[in-house]
Amino acid sequence: LACLCGEALQKARDFNSQGIANTLNAMAKFEHRDDALLACLCGEALQKARDFNSQDIANTLWSMCCLRLVDEAAHVLVGVFLNRLSEIDLTFDSEALSALHQVQHSLAVECNLDFALPSSLQRRVTDAWEQAVASSQSSKLHKQVSKVLDAMHIPHRNEGVVQGLSVDVVLDEPCATGAVVVIEVDGPTHFSRDSCGIHKKL
Repeated sequence: LACLCGEALQKARDFNSQGIANTLNAMAKFEHRDDALLACLCGEALQKARDFNSQDIANTLWSMCCLRLVDEAAHVLVGVFLNRLSEIDLTFDSEALSALHQVQHSLAVECNLDFALPSSLQRRVTDAWEQAVASSQSSKLHKQVSKVLDAMHIPHRNEGVVQGLSVDVVLDEPCATGAVVVIEVDGPTHFSRDSCGIHKKL
């Protein structure tokens, strides 16, 4: 990854909008942060923002949030993309719409930044997220955790919504500080895989 990022840094000025978005997206999915490459890609994105289509914008913004790009330059790019979304024909798939929902909440919670989408797009983003929540299914492990909570007489709700985000379990009673308590249930396949009989952390 370090070698690939080094090569990307040398060639980033030749990347088009899709190349920039895809590179950032790959870094986010691998959770690999290379500050020099990120700064370069954000600079290129700012210069080429007029060439970004709606899908490129969604992927780039989601990647920026995952990689915790919250400096002043990132804020400028977010503003440019927000203006761009109001100017172009908006074609998003459901995954991109859900990504925009995550971006909105990430920017609000972590950066105190209001990312107000055009009203027509906001409705689509909200609808896509609500459909995703409605179609989500509890895993076997999740159901087992819920049964244990029932056995302990701890009131809770499964597949709850807290501050606009879907969570696995919400306890009905807040903690001593008054904060809402949530439980995320991720099974072993979220973190490891069995390769030739050896358990490896992803």
